Amino acid sequence: MLINFDKAPKEGVVLAYFRNCVKFQIYKDNQLEKDGKILGEDKEELLELHMFDENMEFRAVKSRSQKKYIPNDVLYNDNQDKIEEVILLEQKTPGKIRVVNYLSYDEYGMAKIAGYQLRWIRE
Repeated sequence: MLINFDKAPKEGVVLAYFRNCVKFQIYKDNQLEKDGKILGEDKEELLELHMFDENMEFRAVKSRSQKKYIPNDVLYNDNQDKIEEVILLEQKTPGKIRVVNYLSYDEYGMAKIAGYQLRWIRE
């Protein structure tokens, strides 16, 4: 299975969901893949990957057929209604994470979260 990292930030924070664990850490481009593994785990076990920095987020999600990863460039309109939350991280990972929830409204005016984006706030 192949993930094209070309559109991902060259450095930032990675959040990777594997079948047997979750990895959350700061990365640099050359640290992700090594010896046929991603973050030290078997590539076949990777379910979902989020790579983000201060400005953008890249996602790759394993397809239902389990044969490929579907890249998802996360781009939202900053003029869209949104709710932002800042989350403090453990001391071993410097900085904070900003979660931006983008809202849409149904025909009755009820708000729902249409999507979200993760952003790293470096310290």
